[in-house]
Amino acid sequence: MAAAKNQLGAPVPGLLLLQAVLEDQQGADGSDWRQSGGAIGSGGTSGERGRLSDAAAKQAIREKNRLAQQRFRERQRQKLQETGQQQEALQQQIDELTEDNQRLRRQDIVSTKVLAVRDAMLLTLASLRPAHTQQESQHASPLPQPACVAAHGLAKAIHELPDEAEMCDAALTADSPVQQSSGNLSTVVSTGVEQQEAQQAQQQSERPPPCLAQANHASSGSMTDAQMPQCMLGEQHRSGTSSQLDGSALREVNSIPPASDAAVLARVDAMTDPEHLLDFFRQWQAELTASYDAASAAGFDEQSVAHVETVCDRMTQVWWHVGQLKPAYLCYLAHVALPDNSGSLPLWREIAEELLPEMDKQSINILRRCWTNYSKRMAKIAVGVSRWVQRLQAYAVQPPSGLVTDANRSLELLEITSHMAAAVNEEYIASMEFVAAQFPATSTLTKALVNYRSAPYLPDLVAIVVQLVALDSKRRQTRGKR
Repeated sequence: MAAAKNQLGAPVPGLLLLQAVLEDQQGADGSDWRQSGGAIGSGGTSGERGRLSDAAAKQAIREKNRLAQQRFRERQRQKLQETGQQQEALQQQIDELTEDNQRLRRQDIVSTKVLAVRDAMLLTLASLRPAHTQQESQHASPLPQPACVAAHGLAKAIHELPDEAEMCDAALTADSPVQQSSGNLSTVVSTGVEQQEAQQAQQQSERPPPCLAQANHASSGSMTDAQMPQCMLGEQHRSGTSSQLDGSALREVNSIPPASDAAVLARVDAMTDPEHLLDFFRQWQAELTASYDAASAAGFDEQSVAHVETVCDRMTQVWWHVGQLKPAYLCYLAHVALPDNSGSLPLWREIAEELLPEMDKQSINILRRCWTNYSKRMAKIAVGVSRWVQRLQAYAVQPPSGLVTDANRSLELLEITSHMAAAVNEEYIASMEFVAAQFPATSTLTKALVNYRSAPYLPDLVAIVVQLVALDSKRRQTRGKR
C-alpha cells in the first residue's frame, strides 16, 4: 500500500501509523495461518509414520521369535533323532555282546564236557580186559573195580555232553562275526538261559575231578587207575582192550606222513613194551629242555634254533610211526604222561596265553576248524558208545550165579568191550587227525616251546587248542567293545 501523502507530498503521520498497524496485522494473520496449516500437515504425517514403524517393528520381532523357535525345535528334533539312533546302535551292540557272552559260556561248557568224555574214554579203555575164550571166562573174576569206576565216570560224562546241534551252535566260526540267533529272544528267555548256563557252570566247577570221584567211588579198597603202578598200566595196554587199537586208518590221512623211514622204523621196532616209549619220551624231553635253554641263552640265533628244531623233529617222526604201528603204546604214553583230569589243568591255559600273541588270523582259523571238527566227531562217538556204557554199568552190578551165568556174562563182556574198543579207536583216529590238522598252524620252534612248557607232562594239544580258541574269542569280543 502506498504511503498517504498530503498536498505538499509529505507523509501524513496518522495515516502512516494506521497503515503500519494494518500491515502488521495482515502479516501476522497470514503467517499464523501458514504456520498453523503447516503444523497441522506435518503433525499428521509424522504420527502416521510412527504408528506404521511400531507395527513393523513388532511384526519383525514376532517373525524373528518364530524363526528362532522353529530352529530350536528343529535342533531338538535332530538331537532326539540322533539320540534315538545312538540308543538303537548301543542296544544292538549290547544284544550282540550278550549273545557273544552266551556263546562263549556255551563254548566253554561244551569244551569242558568234550574233554571230560575224552579223558573218561581213556580210563575206561585202559581198565577193560576182554575175555578171550569161553573156557577162560568160566573161571574169570567179576569185572574189576577200576572198570566199574571208569564206566561210571564215562556214563556221567556222556550224559552231560550236549548233542551235536548244541555243539555246532556253540562253535564260533573263524571268519564271520558273531551271528544273531534266529528269532529275537525276549528278556525273560535270555535271563533264563543265562541263569541255567550259570548253574551248569557252577555245578561243573563244584563237581570233583574224575580222579577224585573215582577214588571216592572205589573207597572199598580197590585201586583206581590213578593209583596203579606204571607196570600194571603197561600190562593193561599190552593185553587189555587198548591192544586192539588199529592205526592203519591213519595211513589214509593225507596230512599224516607215512611210516616209511628206515631209521625210525628200527627205533620203533626196538620198543617191545609201552614203557620203552615212555623212556624214550622222558629222555627226549630232557634233551629238548637243555637245547631250548641253550637257545634262549644264545638269543635264539640261527644255529641254536636249528638244533632245537632238529630235536623236535626227531620226536615228531617217532610219534607218527608209533601212532600207525603201535597205537596202544601211544595210548599208554597219554595215560601215564598226561595229568589226571587233563582237560582242566591250568597249565594249558598259561601256554595258550603265551602263544596267542604270536599267532596270526590264519593260524587261529586253522585251530578253530580243527576243534569244531573234533568236537562234532566226539559227539557222534559219544552217542554211539552210550548204549554200551550203560550195558557195562548193568554188567558191573549183576551178581554172578553159576557157571552158565558166568559164561553168559563173559560173552556179554566180550561184546561190550569190543564195541567200547571200536568207539575208543574212533576217538583215537579223531585225535590223531586233530594233531595232524593243527600241525600247520605253528612253527617247529613254537611246537618246541609247547613241549618245553608242558614238561614234565605230555602236551595235551586238544586242551591247549581249546584254550587258544576261547582266548581268541574273548579277545575279539574285547575289541568289539572299543
